Amino acid sequence: MTKKQLKTRCAIVIFYLLSLVVLAIIDKTSFSRAVYGHLSGEIYVFMKEFSSMLIAAAAAYLAYCFSRRQIFIASLRELWKMSVEAKGKLLQYTHLQSPTQKDFGEAYTAISSTIDNMRSVYRNVKESDERVGLFPFEALHDMRKSLERIGFINVTWAIRKNERQNIIQAWNSFRFVFLKEFQAPEPTYSITKRNSKDPRKID
Repeated sequence: MTKKQLKTRCAIVIFYLLSLVVLAIIDKTSFSRAVYGHLSGEIYVFMKEFSSMLIAAAAAYLAYCFSRRQIFIASLRELWKMSVEAKGKLLQYTHLQSPTQKDFGEAYTAISSTIDNMRSVYRNVKESDERVGLFPFEALHDMRKSLERIGFINVTWAIRKNERQNIIQAWNSFRFVFLKEFQAPEPTYSITKRNSKDPRKID
C-alpha cells in the first residue's frame, strides 16, 4: 500500500466516524426534535449502543491498512537493496579496461533482475487490460541501455567514461523519485561539513 493510498483510506475512516458523531449530535438537539418529532434521538441511541462496535471495526480496518503498508515498505527496501547492488556493478563495469563476457553477464543480470522485480511491487503507469502502460522507473532501463552500449568487445575509455556519467545521471533521477515513498526523516545528529574531524580530545 503506497503512502497516498494509506492517507486516502485513513481520511475516509476519519470522515466516516466524524460524520456519525455529527449526525448523532444533530439528532439529539431540540431542533431535531421539533422537526422529526418521535423519530428524534434514534441515531443518537444507535451510536450510544453500537459505538464500541463501530470504533472497533474502524480500528481493525486501520490496523489492516498499516499492516499492508509495512509489508509494502519491506518490499521496497528489498528492491532498494537490489537497485543499489545493480548500480554498483554497473559502475564497477565502467572501470574495467578489458571487460569479459562474464563481467558483462553479471552486470546485465543485476540490472535486469532489478527491473523485473520492480514489476512485483509496482504495476506500469496507466496499465489496463487493453494497454501495457509505461514502466514506472524508466531510468533503470536507461542504465541497462548504457551497459549495452559499452558491451564487452572493443571497449574504449571514452565510451566507458561517457556511459558512466549517463549511469550516474539516471541513478540520481531514479533515487530522487523512488525514495520519496519511504518518508525518511532527517537525522537528529548529522555531519554536513566535508572533511570533518572528531571534535573530542585525544587522551
